[in-house]
Amino acid sequence: MKELYAKVSMEDWQESGGPLELSCQEVGLALKRDEVKEGFFTMTGEPGQVTEGYVSCDEERMECLTSFFSGTRENIEYRFDSRGMREGEERKGRFLIVSNRGEYEIPFHAVVLHKVLESSEGELMNLFQFTNLARNNWEEAVKLFYSPDFIRVFNGQDKKYRNLYKGFSQIPGNMQNVEEFLVSIHKKQPVEYMLPRTEIVITSLHGQLCETLQVVKNGWGYSRLQVEVEGDFISTEKKILRDEDFLGNQCGLPVFVKQEALHEGKNFGRIILSHAYGQMQASVTVIKRGEHRVVRTGRRLEMKRLTVELVRLYQTYKMKKINMKLWKAQTGEVVERMKRLDDKNPAILLFQAHLRITEESFDEAGRILEHLDIMPDENMPELYCYYLYLSSLYQRSESYTAEVTIQVEDYHRTFRDNWRIAWLLLYLSPTLGRSVSQKWLFLEDQFRHSGTSPVLYLEALHLANFSPTLLMKLDTYELQLLHFGARNGILSEDLIGHMVYLAGKEKYYRESLFGILKDCYQQKSDPQLLTAICSLLIKGNKSGPEYYPWYRRGVEQELRVTRLYEYYMMSVDTEKEVEIPRIVLMYFAYQSNLDYDKCAYLYAYIQKHREEFPELYLAYKSQMDRFVLQQLYKGRINRQLAFLYQTVLDEKMLTRDNCQALAPLLFIQQLDCEGKDIRKAVVIHTRLRGEQVYPVENGRSYVAVFDRDYEILLEDEERNRYAAGRPFVLDRLMYPARCVNALEPLVEKSLGFNLFFCESSKGKIRVTKENASRFRELAEDSRIIPAFARAIRIELLRYYYGHEELEELDLLLEALKREDLDGSDVYEAIGFLVLRSFYEKAFTWLAGLAPERADAKILLRLCSRMLETGLGMQEEEMTRLAYSAFCREKYDSRVLQHLVEHYEGSTRELTDIRLAAENFAVDTYVLTERLLVQLLYIGDNVMGQIGLLRKYIIGGGKSELESAFLHRCSGLYLMNAEPMDRYVITDIGRVAGRGEMLSDMCRLAYLEYFARHRDERSPRTDALIKCFGDQLIRNNMKLPLFQEYVDILEGAETMMDKTMVVFRGNRERPVTINYRIVPSPADGGELTAAQGTYRSFDLQHMYAGIYTASFVLFAGESLQYFITDNSGGGEILDSGELKMGECSVFVKESRYGMINDIASARLMREEGEAQELLEQYLLTEWMTEGLFKAME
Repeated sequence: MKELYAKVSMEDWQESGGPLELSCQEVGLALKRDEVKEGFFTMTGEPGQVTEGYVSCDEERMECLTSFFSGTRENIEYRFDSRGMREGEERKGRFLIVSNRGEYEIPFHAVVLHKVLESSEGELMNLFQFTNLARNNWEEAVKLFYSPDFIRVFNGQDKKYRNLYKGFSQIPGNMQNVEEFLVSIHKKQPVEYMLPRTEIVITSLHGQLCETLQVVKNGWGYSRLQVEVEGDFISTEKKILRDEDFLGNQCGLPVFVKQEALHEGKNFGRIILSHAYGQMQASVTVIKRGEHRVVRTGRRLEMKRLTVELVRLYQTYKMKKINMKLWKAQTGEVVERMKRLDDKNPAILLFQAHLRITEESFDEAGRILEHLDIMPDENMPELYCYYLYLSSLYQRSESYTAEVTIQVEDYHRTFRDNWRIAWLLLYLSPTLGRSVSQKWLFLEDQFRHSGTSPVLYLEALHLANFSPTLLMKLDTYELQLLHFGARNGILSEDLIGHMVYLAGKEKYYRESLFGILKDCYQQKSDPQLLTAICSLLIKGNKSGPEYYPWYRRGVEQELRVTRLYEYYMMSVDTEKEVEIPRIVLMYFAYQSNLDYDKCAYLYAYIQKHREEFPELYLAYKSQMDRFVLQQLYKGRINRQLAFLYQTVLDEKMLTRDNCQALAPLLFIQQLDCEGKDIRKAVVIHTRLRGEQVYPVENGRSYVAVFDRDYEILLEDEERNRYAAGRPFVLDRLMYPARCVNALEPLVEKSLGFNLFFCESSKGKIRVTKENASRFRELAEDSRIIPAFARAIRIELLRYYYGHEELEELDLLLEALKREDLDGSDVYEAIGFLVLRSFYEKAFTWLAGLAPERADAKILLRLCSRMLETGLGMQEEEMTRLAYSAFCREKYDSRVLQHLVEHYEGSTRELTDIRLAAENFAVDTYVLTERLLVQLLYIGDNVMGQIGLLRKYIIGGGKSELESAFLHRCSGLYLMNAEPMDRYVITDIGRVAGRGEMLSDMCRLAYLEYFARHRDERSPRTDALIKCFGDQLIRNNMKLPLFQEYVDILEGAETMMDKTMVVFRGNRERPVTINYRIVPSPADGGELTAAQGTYRSFDLQHMYAGIYTASFVLFAGESLQYFITDNSGGGEILDSGELKMGECSVFVKESRYGMINDIASARLMREEGEAQELLEQYLLTEWMTEGLFKAME
């Protein structure tokens, strides 16, 4: 207002000029979130005129960078700051332009746009469009999927997939998770893979050993196959197959064979292709033959099969499963078949000879042996030794047998690894034949050199069964021997008993010994065997469902084995319901060192069968109670513990600490899944931040599920996550609804309990007396998502206020922060702050907000109370809030007083405030002064604001402003022909009477008014007229107006014989008058050339754009003129015609007056009178020249 006051002038006259031309009628801004945006609009004024003004804005986020402008054309720059606004939030306001060309308002509308996800295919608005992008450009889709703005596509029906997205987007860049997301939301099917050929057989090892394994895929999406090989002799070109490896839907995988890693015969291997949802495999078989080896035919294979059958028959006979007669018959058949295949084979002939000796057909055997010519051969020494052995049997000579024995012994020493020679020596050596122990040691030694042989095992077992004490220990040899015997069921009872004895002395567990004992027990159930088995298992700390049958048998047979009952319970399958023997229950009645899960199983069994075992139940009760509390405080949970928590904990045990420990366990659920590669279970709750991750062990995890709206994902060791791709089973362990009422008074600050207790059937927030405190805890819990916490807070405010819980309401309001609420709820919260007298906090919160969205009554109360206490009086924010309430007709005297003193706006707004303030008897002097100044500055027609001037003057207004107002009114009256208010004339006189400054415009208006209203003149007005007129004449003003006061103004008579042309224009634009004087029609004839020519000269500027020109016209003459601009354009600004009688009054005695009378008499055709007047004029002129001479 001070700037405007300085601009108000009391000198000269400034036309308001033409209106400003604005480049726009409204400013629209579309901004990104937290964007600061600048712009401008242009104002253009009328050329050649001074244009200036001030620009302001009523919105605090909009800053006018150009607050003042001056010039014909100006850019008005502005800056809008959207920081702190939410997407979709709008702000409206207006630019107010107060100029010397009037007032203008330009509304603006700013909106923060919802950020749109842009892609190469345009804007992505939903998941359907994203799926199309993924199909066409997978890499771009993956990049967008992990961008922070992807959450924006979850609109409408797609909102239900937000939890899935939260889980799948936690591992940036993982393409498999994008694939699984699309599969889980049913936008695509998983990519399927097939192997057209699942078996590769390579028989030719010539050239490059490379085969191609074809892989076919079906579907689009992420493709990744992990390639693994089993077999050192094969390798693949790639370890991973990706989408770029497929040509269309097929991919060829080269498979290479390493010849150096092959062994003779068939080499078996596999190629395994693994993907997220399974695996495929193709077998690889490479056949390598020796360089000089004859290709094996069907006859050779049959020969080998018959040889095996021959050995099998011998084993069967030695194990006494068939008698000798049957053995001879079946063996004879096999030998005959072998002979038919190859009757020249010496080995077959030896078999035939051996069979004949067995049948005591020595002659025939001799003939066979005589025809054989077998010589020693290092490649097959056993064949020659076999020949010697059969020869000794045929000769039946001790000396020959002794010679043969020596030769075989020599061969044995040379070929220690040949078990066949050793076997022959068993029957040839007299030493081995006489001593069982020597024979046993010989076989043991042979085992170390030649490894395993069923034939030797049979010989050794024969000895062991005959003399079990030969087994002094249970080392590798003995165990293998016993394993062979147990597997074939040929161990004697004595040997088994001795083995049990030795097993009891073993300090450590051996898997092979367990297998032997198990085989023996399956053949014959024996308590000693069972004791040995249980003892051995306990030594090995073996427990688990696979060992449970042995411990169960031991318990049932009441074996006296240390820690048998412990291992029985440790091996129980806790997933199954089994009957625990009473003896076990009695054993653990007083002490238990079992693991917690087994102990829980035991106690759960007791609890379930308490009516069946009442005495045992009482014995268990105290330790069960202790156990339950211990596990409770350790936070452990499983199916049995859940049962115990719900049945053992009674009202006496429900203390505050116990309930606090129990509360989180109520929501644990058991998750079971398939897949050995699954490492984690991830739970995503809609109302909780982030995710909760739980380990998965052996396909099981215990996860906490607090809410109805959640998603569970499984994560493998490569951090791939699955929803639809890996099924799982979720089983609730406890039922919170059954115990929530009992726990509620004792549980505090438990997230899961609070969520469950506060949840309504329709998912809405319903605050009640019972759950209000829990909602308060949820709102303050950092694990709750901000949106849910904000919704809780506003509902709590409504509840506390509606139920008059004012103390709780005040506590919540005191701790509340503006960012704790949604944009729409902030205004409601501000209302509660004001209602509870948190005025300064409410005032601070309103900064940066749109006050029009706040309740007007609340704003009124806030502003009124703060102004009452003197707070915020000088702040612009207070003025903004007060005016917002005022616009909605909510105000009181304090608000009005503040607006009167501080508000700056348009004249219309100021007028509205003034009128309202006057109705409340508020002093409006300051506002009136501000309004008058603004009216004068904008060039408004203040003639209609005389009442405002009166009140200002009555209030003791400043004389400078009063004079400026009178100056403006006078200008309007004189320059614009506006009707004059009599009060203005009176006030001009009053100001003059006080001796205060008045402008010439006021003086001219005063004289003009009384010239038009002669009947209102009085001696007092005439005195002022004379004072004003004399001063104006002294200032060299010559105006027709003065001719009206020729009787009282000195110097006015000199103007009486003049005809004056008056033009009202701009002092900055001088003008020229073009004229001609047309003589009286009485003179007759046409105009002469001189008379018809227009003459011109510059009009003389009198004051404030008033120009005059004086002419002397006589009766009958007329002045024709037109006025042009001096700028050279030749524009005609005014034109007209004046006649002598219309514009001048001559003084009768003057020279021009006498000439005018003569001309008038001639026009009236009174020649005599004209002649007389002419004579009088001549006499006067003669006398004047004679009497009045010029002084030298």
